[in-house]
Amino acid sequence: LQCVDQLYGVYDEKKKPLSGQLRKYPDTIIIYCKDLRVFHFCLRYTKEEEVKRIVSGIVHQTQTPKLFKRLFLFSYASAAPNDLEKENQVVWFDSIKDWRQELERTKGNLKFKAMNANEGYKVSKKLPAYFVVPMAISEESILQYQGRGIPIWCWSCHNGAALLKMSTFAKEQDDNTSQLHRLFLDGMYRTIDK
Repeated sequence: LQCVDQLYGVYDEKKKPLSGQLRKYPDTIIIYCKDLRVFHFCLRYTKEEEVKRIVSGIVHQTQTPKLFKRLFLFSYASAAPNDLEKENQVVWFDSIKDWRQELERTKGNLKFKAMNANEGYKVSKKLPAYFVVPMAISEESILQYQGRGIPIWCWSCHNGAALLKMSTFAKEQDDNTSQLHRLFLDGMYRTIDK
């Protein structure tokens, strides 16, 4: 009940906020939670006295100031993990191992790899020390482009879709350099489109 953000009742297909004493009880309750979940409860086929108890109980528990001793919600929480379990649960992404773990979890390890080319921020101060790039990108290309124009992996879906971010290459007047950029990007696209 601590998660409830807004509470609405549906009366004859019209949605109205629920608060305080109610003269008429709704056919449906809609609960909007702070974690963006939405619950719809149809009360049309519930006995009238039960509807009164349910609705007034939810309204009372969600809209009155909370006393700590009344928060029965804590009784349903799991036991607090010990220090060793906490260490294993939290991923700080401050090591290459954390990135590999995340790639494995999101099934991104088929097209992407974790790199430590910027360890100690020797390539670029703007890049993280460890990051994930498409398989086609080598450590030499990251050093060659000084971290600019490198597509960095942000997230993957189990179906293969991925989200990457990338800055533009430095503007070059030389035709040779722009051709190298094009070859680099073509190789990267081939890896991602497989």
